[in-house]
Amino acid sequence: MTSSPFPGQQRNNSLWTAFLFVLAVAPGFSAEKQFARSLSLGRDEKSRKPNIVLILADDLGFADAQVCAGALSLCNTTDMRTPQIKELVSESVVLERMYVAPVCSPSRAQIMTGRYAFRYGLQNLVVQLGFNYALNTNETLLPEDLRKLGYATHLVGKWHLGYTRWEEAPTFRGFDSFFGLYSGEQAYFSKETTEGQPYVTSDVPFRGFDFRDDVRPNCGADCSKVRKDLTGIYNPPLFTQRGSDIIQSHDFEESPLFMYFAMQSVHSPQEVPESYVKPFADPSRPDMYIKDADRRKYAGMVSAMDESVGGVIDALKAKGVYEDTVIVFLSDNGGETSTFVGDSYIGQNNSPLRGDKATLYEGGMRSLSFIKAPGLAAGKYGGLLSEVDLYATLLEAAGASMPERPGFPSDSISFWGHLQGFQGGPKRQELVYLQDTTNHPEFSSPATWSGTIVTDKWKLIVGEPGATFDYFPIPDPDPTPGDIVNIKCYPGCLFDLEVDGIESTDVYSAHVDVAGKLLERIKFYNESYVKAYWPNYPGCDWNDEADPRHFSGVWTPYR
Repeated sequence: MTSSPFPGQQRNNSLWTAFLFVLAVAPGFSAEKQFARSLSLGRDEKSRKPNIVLILADDLGFADAQVCAGALSLCNTTDMRTPQIKELVSESVVLERMYVAPVCSPSRAQIMTGRYAFRYGLQNLVVQLGFNYALNTNETLLPEDLRKLGYATHLVGKWHLGYTRWEEAPTFRGFDSFFGLYSGEQAYFSKETTEGQPYVTSDVPFRGFDFRDDVRPNCGADCSKVRKDLTGIYNPPLFTQRGSDIIQSHDFEESPLFMYFAMQSVHSPQEVPESYVKPFADPSRPDMYIKDADRRKYAGMVSAMDESVGGVIDALKAKGVYEDTVIVFLSDNGGETSTFVGDSYIGQNNSPLRGDKATLYEGGMRSLSFIKAPGLAAGKYGGLLSEVDLYATLLEAAGASMPERPGFPSDSISFWGHLQGFQGGPKRQELVYLQDTTNHPEFSSPATWSGTIVTDKWKLIVGEPGATFDYFPIPDPDPTPGDIVNIKCYPGCLFDLEVDGIESTDVYSAHVDVAGKLLERIKFYNESYVKAYWPNYPGCDWNDEADPRHFSGVWTPYR
């Protein structure tokens, strides 16, 4: 990769956490029956499977990287600098219409399962530490299927799918190793996480350490290492170093590699070595200078992430396996544009899309995404995609199809064949996301659930779109400047995305017939809706046994 202009703290050129969800996949996976056969394949045949490196950014804004995702993209005018990602994009297919869940845990669950989060109760906000719920262990995860195909599987970075019990932790869910944080956010240097019941209900939060090194499958209480020795070191280079080490030490002749590189960047809090902020603080450099201090600090975090992506790519090239690797990049949801942490404004940018993280608008659900794969020519793909589709796509790239699991219908549709330029099965015609509006109990809501359905042309939102600084249209009377505007969609808000990709005009009243048909589809999906675990689900409340003070100040499985 090209050299970065941003010198880093304790920097190894290939070691920085990126905001990229890179996924390296191999062609070939064809049916449930082939799983058993694949386990007995000779070494030469197994070695032909491509490697999979999955890099997931956290809360990356739609306008915050040099990725040109369609006509609305501000990739050429963004004030962020991402040279490593820009170079990788030049060799990739940009996925112009990749949709994700609007918040973290549901998004990660959908990627890992290939199923919509509302099918297993994880659609509602995020997994909170100390609450008795996690991604259901009845769900089969992508690394489990890839392991059956002979892949070595590793997770570096952020889990955020729960760990009330050890069997819910990553190395019990298909990963050979895990290095990072079980929770959803933490301080980048101290590795302390503030979550739990007091976080939700009072100003006195619980605080605990959360950084693990789980070095083998089924790594539980007798194996999992709490890495307090890493306190004070910035997380991104730690993640990139481990990712690089995994690549360098792996025997690619013995097995293909699947690495899920789930970055913490650029999630709050705003923490980054000053050396990454400095290039944006010089008024004599109009091409780099950012006036707003919070936005400037965020730019430093983005630059650090970009360098991390470059580090992973450098490691693949140094090992001689870059050309044999499928790389997929995406963010788990849109940027958090409207939130303050303490006195600091998060400063992410989803322009020109409406809405932000935790909303059903495009700004919450459209993700910057691209895929690089062996033999795949660079370009753009404009078909409708959901993150659930990555599961089937990666399996097909590895030579298999989605296994049939009675009682666990898949929502994943492979787009591998379409990327290859031939008719590779059906294209996605619609995608849906359903959620309880009670995911924000601090806001009163007249509805018990909300959701959206998206087709090539239309998008219908029903119920509560989410709390956001809305700006199209401004309600009458005008809200107090700075107040959150929460426009509700009753009986619905309909947008024509072909002509109005920024959702500026609700055309529900002009197309009641279209809205009615889309609402029937939402009702169809709602028949398989599983009540969300949190809040107000019996047995999923805060458990005092989770208090880190019971475990020497460490967040630890407690049930």
